[in-house]
Parts: sequence; structure tokens; C-alpha cells
Amino acid sequence: MQKDENGFYVIANKYILFPEEINTSSAFFLFGAIGGIAASVQFYIKYKKALEGEKYKIYIDYLNGEYSFVK
Repeated sequence: MQKDENGFYVIANKYILFPEEINTSSAFFLFGAIGGIAASVQFYIKYKKALEGEKYKIYIDYLNGEYSFVK
């Protein structure tokens, strides 16, 4: 965490802070092992895009601890 005149912040994007929003289709798991491999490849690609995506300051509200997604 870092601090400036506006308060505390982290440098990240939405998908790094909330990785559960990167989900895969449950239809892949109906096909057994091949579907599992396809789902893991899809998850890896989405996660890699999230890490390489644009990162910006996300401020933390000191009263309730919520993230403030203001660019």
C-alpha cells in the first residue's frame, strides 16, 4: 500500500483484486478430463490478460475499507 494526498491506494486493476470474477464455463467440465484441460487453459489466458492489463491507483476508503475505482 502507498499513500498520497488523497489517501491510501494500491496499484492494480479490478481483476487482480477480485480474481473470482474470472470464471470459466461449467460446460467444459461436462466433458471430463479434456474439458478440464480446456477450462484451465481458458482460465490461464484470462488471468494472464488481467495481470498484463492496465493498472491504476485504487484508493481504499478509510471508513469502511471499500475499494474506490476512480481513475
